[in-house]
Amino acid sequence: MIALEALSTETQAYQLGEKLYRRGSVSHGMDMSDTLSYDVGTTPSQTVSFSRSGNAVCTCGGQREPCEHVIAALLATENDGLLRRFCRDGELELGQRMLTALTRAMPGGETVRLMTVLRLGEDGKASLGLSIGQERLYAVKSIPDLLTCFSIGATLEISPKFVYRPNVMRFSKEDERLLSMLSSHVPLKADSLKAWENEDHSMESEPEEPPLKAVPSDGRFLILNGPFLQSVMRFLETHSFVLQTGDEKQIQNGIKKEELSLCFAISLTPTELCVVTEGAEHLRLITPDARYVLTNGYVTHLHTAQARVCRLLLGEGLKFRYPAKEAEEALAILLPALSAVGTVAPSPELNARLVTSPLKAAVYLDVINSNVEARVEFHYGDTLLLPFAAADGQEKAGAPTLSDGKMLLRDGRTEAELLELFSDAGFVVRGEKIVLRRSKDILAFCTQGVTELNKRCEVYASQSFERVKPRRFVAKAAFHMRGGRLVFSLLENGEAAPELTPILKAISQRQQYVRLKTGEFLDVRDMMALAPVVQELLDAAELDDPHADEEARELNFGAYRAAYMVSMLRMAGAQTETDAEAENAIESLGQTSYGKYMPQKLHKKLSPYQLRGSDWLCNRCI
Repeated sequence: MIALEALSTETQAYQLGEKLYRRGSVSHGMDMSDTLSYDVGTTPSQTVSFSRSGNAVCTCGGQREPCEHVIAALLATENDGLLRRFCRDGELELGQRMLTALTRAMPGGETVRLMTVLRLGEDGKASLGLSIGQERLYAVKSIPDLLTCFSIGATLEISPKFVYRPNVMRFSKEDERLLSMLSSHVPLKADSLKAWENEDHSMESEPEEPPLKAVPSDGRFLILNGPFLQSVMRFLETHSFVLQTGDEKQIQNGIKKEELSLCFAISLTPTELCVVTEGAEHLRLITPDARYVLTNGYVTHLHTAQARVCRLLLGEGLKFRYPAKEAEEALAILLPALSAVGTVAPSPELNARLVTSPLKAAVYLDVINSNVEARVEFHYGDTLLLPFAAADGQEKAGAPTLSDGKMLLRDGRTEAELLELFSDAGFVVRGEKIVLRRSKDILAFCTQGVTELNKRCEVYASQSFERVKPRRFVAKAAFHMRGGRLVFSLLENGEAAPELTPILKAISQRQQYVRLKTGEFLDVRDMMALAPVVQELLDAAELDDPHADEEARELNFGAYRAAYMVSMLRMAGAQTETDAEAENAIESLGQTSYGKYMPQKLHKKLSPYQLRGSDWLCNRCI
């Protein structure tokens, strides 16, 4: 808040503002619910607006803080006292709102509950209604009114028998989630308790952003469309609601994600290919993308593939056809695609031309240039299909026409599930193969994806891929002296780890896996006991050997660190190996006493561990 007493009277702005005020150029302007305004009669005239917190904004846009117009308005408020009363009223209102907010945050049981009503009209429109109450539920006549009262803490009469009082009533967390979601789509009718009590339900103040467009309503129901409809349906997936169709009402316990029993009857004549769909006759779209439909009196969430198909079927018709000249090419796509979203029922004439063989899928995994490459093959008897075969110069992978004129009926559902597994793992198509590049995705595929893949098909992995699969890394710490320096390494089966620094960093950060430059993954979980002390090793190595190679297999330290390093690792429970020279260095450091260099009075006051520390310091200096 701007305080007039805190402003310097020596500034040019203050002197100009004082002249404007004494000249009578300041008048009380038009007030808003959250602003107090003064008009300053200059050329051109300016308006100064004070907020509830006492901050001032002038229409002159001056860079000086405050400008002469604000000074003049402040002098006027000192005379009429309006600003003090205005800010005090704001503080009182804030106090009430704060009390409401704190009361809601206090632990306690649910005292008022909501029930959502989803109404599906004959015209295909979906609308939302709410019921509120304690033991008995009452219909909410105006959802915007309820949201406004919930936000600002105002009382709302729902019916003569029930009044919603935010200060003493509490919703469950899930009901509050619903109200918060609705508030993001439905504009409130008032921004303050005072505006609501004055029955001024329009937003008086000029908002910084354009207000939300009013949601159309039908009586006590809000019409749902666009993002608002999608948000409501996502919320209802995990919450009970009342489904109203016509005069019928029934409670539905959430929305399940299900697959419809679609059947595609395919007939082939000399002139055309005809497909008739069964199982979608009684569907009703709830959302335009057909993700949510009404079937058998219940709202159902369809899978993506079926949703795309049902959207076309319900929008355009249940029967579609192709001319005879396009039949072969259409069947190449239709047969596997339709079998992935439903059941294919070919006519007797078409069935005589179809060959049905069980699908045997095979996947070949390899590692090239540190990337995982997969070659996918679909075997139907003696027929081999490559789903990612290049189109140029090769027969497309999905061509169902065999050499004897017969056509292959593919298992589109199983093919789609297998290819979806690769897509979810992050593979991208490169020629006849698919490639996985990122280390994070490769690790997830090697640890989990391959297991799932083995359940669906035959998997053949190269030796390069087998080396990429994470292997358990169990090593022991080794110290030896070289040229007066202490050298540290991790020994696995008697050989030093190929890249020491990345392994130590992974252990320090408590990562389960680390990938080496060679592409190999190591499972370092068995080394986690070293995590508290590994960072000290790295810090000491950076001080003693700042130019060490990241790919080095060893760390170098000053010899004076020998006793400390070895004891630190042994206390952490690590297997530690030291050569004879390192042991001699440790022994000499521990036995040598430099107490004679210390004053006798100080020597007597030191405890044993302090004496050992002073000996170590003296050893470094002498």
